[in-house]
Amino acid sequence: LDTKGRDPSNGLIDWLNSNIFSRYCAPDNSRTFACLVFGSGTYVVLIQIRQYILKNLFSYHGWMYQEHGKMSGIGPKVWGGLVKLFIGRNPSLYSYQSVLPTLPLPNLDDTLRRYLRTIRPLCDDTEYRRMEVLAEDFRRTIGKKLQRYLWLKWLISTNYVSDWWEKFVYLRGRSPIMVNSNFYGLDAAYIRPTTIQTARGANVVCAAFHYRSELDHQETKP
Repeated sequence: LDTKGRDPSNGLIDWLNSNIFSRYCAPDNSRTFACLVFGSGTYVVLIQIRQYILKNLFSYHGWMYQEHGKMSGIGPKVWGGLVKLFIGRNPSLYSYQSVLPTLPLPNLDDTLRRYLRTIRPLCDDTEYRRMEVLAEDFRRTIGKKLQRYLWLKWLISTNYVSDWWEKFVYLRGRSPIMVNSNFYGLDAAYIRPTTIQTARGANVVCAAFHYRSELDHQETKP
């Protein structure tokens, strides 16, 4: 592999050819295999670099504080341009799922602090002091052990919450999903195509399955 007197592999192809493939293959085939290995390795390295860059780009949160539909400031604009450059022209819905940042795992003290801050408006002083005692008791006893188990789950999963949420919160609850979950559907917000209740219900079901089909076939834009 030589381009205008330059070796793009910086001698790596020759090294692979002379030290590995020439021992087991014919001279013509050994150089071909060396070129294939070098090309494949280069491709894998470039893909990994691209994945690393995308993972860092997707970790940027500055765009969340921009007005919808507008990008003000040099930082968000540069970020948006780099994202478009590295994801390509027509990405599928789940094509970059693997490079999304993992859900961070808060430490035990932060979790208890946020818990107490959340329940403070719901408790009077006596009840809140009781919850403080229980939180401290949890931290000193079983809390550290459970935190270690959670850390192990965080290591081997992309989202340590999603499966528990789906099983124990979303599916196990017996209350109506339409009014008790954050997912709901309406057949029309401003237009009522029909006053027949069964027809409207069938329309909602049909639209839901159509949307599910688009998700399964990755026809929805990411």
